[in-house]
Amino acid sequence: MIPQSSIAKRGRRCWGWFAFILVMMIGGPAWWWHRSSAATLVDPPMPTGIEDAEVQQAIKSARQHVLDNAHSADAWGCLGMTLLAQLFDREADRCFAEASHLDPGDPRWPYGRGRIALKRDPDHALPLLRLAVSAAANSSPRDLSAFRLPLAEALLERGEWQEAEQLFRDDWQQNPDNPRTAFGLGLIAVEHDEPRAAVDFLTIAQASPFAHKTATAQLATLARRHGDRATAERYEKEIATLSSDPAWPDPFLDRVMQLRVGQRRLEREVEELERQQRYAEAAKIWLEQLQQRRTSQACLGA
Repeated sequence: MIPQSSIAKRGRRCWGWFAFILVMMIGGPAWWWHRSSAATLVDPPMPTGIEDAEVQQAIKSARQHVLDNAHSADAWGCLGMTLLAQLFDREADRCFAEASHLDPGDPRWPYGRGRIALKRDPDHALPLLRLAVSAAANSSPRDLSAFRLPLAEALLERGEWQEAEQLFRDDWQQNPDNPRTAFGLGLIAVEHDEPRAAVDFLTIAQASPFAHKTATAQLATLARRHGDRATAERYEKEIATLSSDPAWPDPFLDRVMQLRVGQRRLEREVEELERQQRYAEAAKIWLEQLQQRRTSQACLGA
């Protein structure tokens, strides 16, 4: 007969092994996932051949923040914006993709990828911009508009009028009298040969400094198409006095622009001064650059 003490010892030993196996079954995969996912995450890009020390330091600093916070979508997104600000768009796209993976609910990261794709790979831009709009669905009307209107405009450029019109109309319901939305609806009304609606919408857009010239040009074309020569000539005379419209405000791209450093920051300052017609101040910046380093760009800018 086996002593009761031996049976008790065996029972305790079995329960010990059972507990160990249970811990390994639960904790093992979690440990492996954490280890493997960390290994795949901590590989943020660092462009080579950067000559500007200020640019190099800005990217290194943002990259170190990712290394210290490998699972932070904001850290990856900040590195992506920093890279994009210095025109490293391929590397920026990688970072935005990782940020989107970590936080699918943040519309900024698919939007950033969509903006890059509009220049590099237009066929893949629309799905990314749609993803951004979907992620922003619960945002305020103003914030949603910042993602929805660029998608609508990209659709217009590709001739996808039906989806573009729906987006513009949805935005008009939430943001009435928005000149950017009015301009889009005006273009659609022109396409549908609805002159009265086109004039109404384009006149609203014309009041905006971001659409003054282009809306006036559309109104002139519309007037000539319908035989109103006097109105067309009046608009055409006005167009001759106007400078090109600046780009519509874009909170995401505005933030990217703020992250420019080195030569890129300098160019941004000059562009802003020239847009405000403060040419003497812009020239002063270039002249100061010439004193430090004589380059063809500084000579041309001055």
